[in-house]
Order: sequence, then structure tokens, then C-alpha cells
Amino acid sequence: MTIRVVSERFTFNSATDTGTLQGRLYLPCREDTGEKDIAVLPVRCLVQIVHGMAEHMERYHLFASWLTVQGCAVCIFDLPGHGSSAASQENLGFFAYPDGHKKVLEDVARAADLCFNRLRQLLPKQKKPPYIIFGHSMGSFIARLYSTRPAHPLAGAVYCGTSGRNPAALLGQLLARGTILLRGPRHRALRLASITAAGNLKRIDHARTPWDWLSRDPAVVEAYIADPLCGFPFTASGYLDLFTWLRQVTGRDWQQQLTAHLPILLLYGGQDPVGQYGKGPKQLSRSLASAGHPVTLKGYPDSRHEVLNELNCQDVWHDVASWIQSITADAGSQQKSEGGR
Repeated sequence: MTIRVVSERFTFNSATDTGTLQGRLYLPCREDTGEKDIAVLPVRCLVQIVHGMAEHMERYHLFASWLTVQGCAVCIFDLPGHGSSAASQENLGFFAYPDGHKKVLEDVARAADLCFNRLRQLLPKQKKPPYIIFGHSMGSFIARLYSTRPAHPLAGAVYCGTSGRNPAALLGQLLARGTILLRGPRHRALRLASITAAGNLKRIDHARTPWDWLSRDPAVVEAYIADPLCGFPFTASGYLDLFTWLRQVTGRDWQQQLTAHLPILLLYGGQDPVGQYGKGPKQLSRSLASAGHPVTLKGYPDSRHEVLNELNCQDVWHDVASWIQSITADAGSQQKSEGGR
């Protein structure tokens, strides 16, 4: 059966009190229906994507659509201070102050609630599908914390472009707090932006742009640079939230707080400075395995930070889909039998 991808927009009020957040729910539908009369097919699972720092959900459109063709429902929204959720340019890179790092987790839960409710309306005969969280870069820090306190039990988690232990995170917190005291939480923290980016190009010979560490694909880098909703420096409180998340997920007790035996997929580029060129994800894999979690570690030696947007991105997408299929096999078999009735 040919699957048509339908993308529904949804909105909700942010727990940060910064306004309305914008999101999308991708649904697999029968091809032989009209534009307004959609027939949603039973879904293998709900995948919720949490995007990275200084980017937005539209950059995940192709990946989300591809997962949908594989039978998944996909939920994504622009985080507070990002993309279409930012009320103005001044709000870019600002979550909330104080406690933005806590309130964003509530937004992830609110988006999941909305999407599960919508699936219940569209597929009243299907049991609640398995729930998988997918976080990239900063979004992986958020997803890792959310994995310790989900509103719905997780069937699996994917952490992409994540970091291992980083002793500089404490210094980042201290500098962010100092900047807030001196300049206020909404101050555009250019000094912190410079410190955060330092060293990202050290393994790239003859870099064309400051953003070449994202991907080997020049078209991806050029599109990122041309996008006014990408690459902006955070506010002082935004950096405080970022470094707080990083310190929390790299603490020694984080993996102990996860649901027991949670299946986890770690994706990393071997040339990614955020992951310490593979050292961080490998370190994370060992600690998760020692805590009893089934971990799959997938590295791509020549890839940079955004493995979803790399020259070999199709390989990465297939690896994600195969892993999802493996952990949702029982639910998938049930859905196929229902679809054949």
C-alpha cells in the first residue's frame, strides 16, 4: 500500500509563559483519499523529536516524513525561543527565567499529550502506540532528562549528537549566572557564544565557514547560514539552561533514574566536536550498559555533528527505522493484523 504523509499543525501554551508554541504531527494515511478526507493508518509508534540549539522543526521535515512512510506517527514542535514559537527576534534563544530548564520539559510532555489525544481521536480502535523520544544535540540533553520523568512510559529513546562528560559545563553555568547578574537574563551573550563555539573547527582543514562542523554537505551548511532562524547566539539565561541540562545528564546518577531496561540508540558522527569525536557517546554507552539498559551504539566515522543531514544521511535514517522496528516488533505485528481485517 502506498502511504501519503499528512502533516497537521498544532499549538499549545508554553509552560514558560512566553506564548504559543507551534508544532506538527505527521501521520501515515491511505493514498486513495482526498486532501480533506484523510484515512489515517494504524501506526507503529509515536516518535517525538526534540530539535537542537538555534534551529527549528522545519529542518526535520524530510526525516519526519520518511519515518512516517515507515509507519510511525511523528511529533515535533519549535521549542520556546526557537523557530515559529519565538514571538520576536528578541525572544530567540530565551526559554524562561528562572527555571527555564525545568519548564521546557513540561512543554515536551504537553506536546506528547496533545499528539496522543489526537491519535486516540483518529484511531479509536488502536491501543495506545509505543512512545519513543528522539533528541538531537541540545535536544538530546532535554530528551535524556525527559527520559527520567516521562508523562507516558517510554518504549525507547534515541540520543543523537549528544555529549559525554564535559568539565566546561560548570564554568559555563558560572559565566551565565554572572552575565545574568550584570546584564540581565535576556542579554545576548556573545562572549558565551564565542566560548561555546571555540574549537569546533579544529579537525577541519580549510573550513569554508564557521559552521562547517555541522555537516560535510555544503548545501546543508549554506542553508543553515542563510536561515535567519538558525545559528543565533543564546541569551544569558538560555546558556544557563543549556549548561544546566548538560551538567544534569552527565552526572553520575542520571542513568540510574531511567526506566529499567529502557532500550536506547546512540547516534554519533566520528568528526563531531560536541560528542568529543566519538569519545562522549562511547563513554555514555558503557555507563548505560553497566546500568542495565539495552544500548545500540551507531557511529559514522566521517560524519560531523548533524548525522541526519550528512552526505550518508539515508544510511542513518535506515538505521533509525530498523532500530524502531526491532523494539516495536510486537506492536507492529498487532497493527498489521488489524489493518488486514
